[in-house]
Amino acid sequence: MLNSKESIRLILLYEYKRGHNATVATQNLCQAIGPNVINIATAYRWFERFREGDESLKDDHRSGRPPNIDLSELKEAIESDPSLSVSDVASKLECSISNTYYHIKQLGFVSKLSQSQVVGHPMTYKQKSAKKAGLGMQGIALFSPEFKLA
Repeated sequence: MLNSKESIRLILLYEYKRGHNATVATQNLCQAIGPNVINIATAYRWFERFREGDESLKDDHRSGRPPNIDLSELKEAIESDPSLSVSDVASKLECSISNTYYHIKQLGFVSKLSQSQVVGHPMTYKQKSAKKAGLGMQGIALFSPEFKLA
């Protein structure tokens, strides 16, 4: 079990305590165990930790994979207030927005925008005049009395 992360880190700590630098330690490890057993950048990071006084061989805690969402709790949150945005629901459930969005889609909910939420750009005077006259943007009549469906 010499290739386990903690074993490699223990050897790095040994090399550090012997006064070697990260490059020499990496070369020694690759020579003794095998090529590419450790990346030089990884060795530099561990040597930096050792210099800072942290001789722990364990990984730092990371957030990792987002937690699974309780689908019944998610459905209840949406049904209790359908006007909530995805980010509001995500913060309520203490989960990432992308994970929440994925599960909302999984439950079959769809986004519905009301007319008040759709905002267009302001029209120019020429566009307003064309709209009032029933003309398209190119000045072509959209509803011509001569045009008849067959």
